[in-house]
Amino acid sequence: MPAPCQAVVKLTGFEKQHRLIGFSVIGFYRKALEVFGAKDIKAEHTTSIEDDKGYCELVLNWNE
Repeated sequence: MPAPCQAVVKLTGFEKQHRLIGFSVIGFYRKALEVFGAKDIKAEHTTSIEDDKGYCELVLNWNE
């Protein structure tokens, strides 16, 4: 279970993609959190889109 100000995002249905696509995914979620007032956003992949597992997963942490 994520803590307050933390999200675990798992996107499914992907074929293996270039690692730069993973950075685009992180950028999307970072910007969405910024729009809603989040500060000090930290994001990292726990499963990269280039791992060819059919999904990618990332963890986001931020301050209000």
